[in-house]
Amino acid sequence: ARVPATEAMFAIPIVRDFIRKGEDHKLPDLLRSGREKGMHDFNFSLHRLIREGYIPEALGMEVSPAPEALAMRLQGISLDESKSGITG
Repeated sequence: ARVPATEAMFAIPIVRDFIRKGEDHKLPDLLRSGREKGMHDFNFSLHRLIREGYIPEALGMEVSPAPEALAMRLQGISLDESKSGITG
């Protein structure tokens, strides 16, 4: 069976502003900090799939764009931009 790993970004004003100004390098941080608005990054999705047993950890690490960050999240350590620090 196949399961999707996703990223979700919505065209809220700050996203449109970043794109309009050519500041797309800021979008990954916005994805990670925008969960209350329903946005999430690929590693968030991979973490959920691993935790819920849909995919093995090795596969998640192989396809992750940031395997070190995924490994930290799997250990319960994550960067929480909304609180300006590391949580865990």
